[in-house]
Amino acid sequence: MLGMGLEINLKSLEGVSDKLRAKVYSDAVKAAAIPAIAAVKAAVPVDTGATKKTIGVKHRKYRKGAIALAIIGARAGQARAVQRTFTKQGKQKIKLTRAMKGWKRAEVRDPAHTLHLAEKGRKAVTAKGDRFPIRLKGGQVVFGRRAKAAKGRFFMTKTFKRIANTSRTLMIESLRRGVAETMQHVRTVRSSLGIK
Repeated sequence: MLGMGLEINLKSLEGVSDKLRAKVYSDAVKAAAIPAIAAVKAAVPVDTGATKKTIGVKHRKYRKGAIALAIIGARAGQARAVQRTFTKQGKQKIKLTRAMKGWKRAEVRDPAHTLHLAEKGRKAVTAKGDRFPIRLKGGQVVFGRRAKAAKGRFFMTKTFKRIANTSRTLMIESLRRGVAETMQHVRTVRSSLGIK
């Protein structure tokens, strides 16, 4: 249940064109996605900062606008090369640059490929053939045949649960406003054509 009277107002959109209905739905989803993106960016665990920079949203419409959704996650094509330097006190400084194809010597992070590991963790891995690189917390890379299991942080899941009511409220307000504007537009068009 979305809200008192909102179901009735949404039913009034059934006679409206698919294009207008799709706009109302997509505007509501976009309004609900804005605080979600900000909250996820605030909750991202920061190592190099590459993941935080790549968090974004994609909007999709299906079935002639009857279904609108927002996909929040790491954007593809945003790989970053990580350059680590250490100060005299031993503190680590990190500089991110755009990764170019063919870079072999730089440590490259592509959050589109690793965000699921930060969110849900991974099980222990054992290599059957060659050794694979494992990056330790200090930035040091070692080669080995086993990698320990990593716990998931579930920062996105927790964030979405925390802001669900805020997003729902924004979506309902946007739907109400969109339905009212669309119905006003329909009335204006009908009156200009002389249709009751």
